[in-house]
Amino acid sequence: MSALRKMSVRRILLAVLCAMPYAEYASASSLEDALREAPMGEPVMIGPLLGPDVEAVCVLQPYQDQLSTRDDVAERLNAQLRAQALAVDEGHFIFAIVRNHTLQLDRIKRSSRLDVFGVRPLPTGTSLPDKFAQAECSPAHTAAIVKFIYRERAYVVFGAVPR
Repeated sequence: MSALRKMSVRRILLAVLCAMPYAEYASASSLEDALREAPMGEPVMIGPLLGPDVEAVCVLQPYQDQLSTRDDVAERLNAQLRAQALAVDEGHFIFAIVRNHTLQLDRIKRSSRLDVFGVRPLPTGTSLPDKFAQAECSPAHTAAIVKFIYRERAYVVFGAVPR
């Protein structure tokens, strides 16, 4: 095999190996799977994971049945949440997804492999990437999560990355 051909084969193999984690992540079957597979410490845009026509995304913590954010989107979502009489508990957090002016709730089970970290100061020694801002709600095109480990538990922080 010629040296040029060996180099081409090596480049192809390297490209395949580099693409593998992204292909696995892109093939996640649900938002929960995608969150579990998200890389640590890097912002992951979640709008594309949710599909087309998503307008906004919000996160409700365990036991939280209303958004504390006070803007037009949150007020409309809170009205819909009240109308649905949302049942909340300690074992789940919820992604509230607005798609075509309709509210969709994606309830995610908390575990040591996946939990949510609210909009509050991070533990000492933990930092978020530049330009990532914690938020309770975000327009779909800026909605993102960052995943980190704290006390042997994987957390996602919800927020936004400006475009």
